[in-house]
Amino acid sequence: MQITVTAIDELGVERQITCEETDQHRHLYDSNLNIHTHDLCFRCWRLNDLPGSYASNPPEPWSQAAISAHANAAQVAGFIKTVLGRNGWDGTGGRYISSINVLDSYIFDGQATHPHELLNAYWLPAHQQVVFGQKIFNHRLYSFASSISIVAHEFFHGINHYTARLEGRSQSGVLNESYADIFAILMTNFHLPNIRDWSWEIGEPFPHYGFPIRNIRYPELYNHANHMDQYSESRDEIGDFYYNAGIQNRAAYHIITAKDQAGNYLFDAKSLAKVFYRALLTLRSDADLNESREKILMSAASEFRNDAKRLLQQEKIVEAFAAVGIPVS
Repeated sequence: MQITVTAIDELGVERQITCEETDQHRHLYDSNLNIHTHDLCFRCWRLNDLPGSYASNPPEPWSQAAISAHANAAQVAGFIKTVLGRNGWDGTGGRYISSINVLDSYIFDGQATHPHELLNAYWLPAHQQVVFGQKIFNHRLYSFASSISIVAHEFFHGINHYTARLEGRSQSGVLNESYADIFAILMTNFHLPNIRDWSWEIGEPFPHYGFPIRNIRYPELYNHANHMDQYSESRDEIGDFYYNAGIQNRAAYHIITAKDQAGNYLFDAKSLAKVFYRALLTLRSDADLNESREKILMSAASEFRNDAKRLLQQEKIVEAFAAVGIPVS
């Protein structure tokens, strides 16, 4: 039986969640959104069967990391369903599966200070699920799932897997990371009607190192490129696609914040989410930044075809990409 309960998440916030109850035993499964939240109990995902056991109660109390993962997954899945009109990563209502408390014996991170740390979160295409590592901060572990922007980023990697299938190499790998960041920003700020009040950070409020991990307005704050003049092929070669993703991220910031002559914002979150989503659907798996710009322009032309300001909107998108060194050829 599905029930709704309240529980405290990892950031100390009371969250309302949907879970399954059987004989007074509850586990984190939301049948409406098909969300399944599991706990790998600090085992290596490569050496153990994913996704692990359901996060459950009893024992009391609920795992706060699990509550963060489950509640944030529900918010992201709700956005995907109501704003984008998509049902599940696969578009057919398939499961959203997450695992917390995950380790990876193949990765040694020199910044890790505790054997239970895994300073990452990622989409695993072979398993069709996301996993969340964890970080020590102020002498306690925090799951990456405590940040809704990180959850949103990983969930949109899942959407890419079933749509454009952007390859993990060169500029297609860069686009994979950039689109996940852009959707994360649109999703996490969706409740704020005034774009002036938006946060441009990925990782907030997760205390990764005491600050967020990326910023689409100022990519350079976290040592990421913000212009094609700074593009680094060597970063792509080692799989560090975040560095060059800052270029399209910065262009997206310019688009989101574009204004007309009277100083009014030209776009809203819902329309832009549809624009970027439709662009993603039409990208080739080996797409580059130039193709992405063209697909975004085409998607915007369709979305705003009846808007009186449609020519200005197109102009501002062209300017946004030109500002980061991707002009219309």
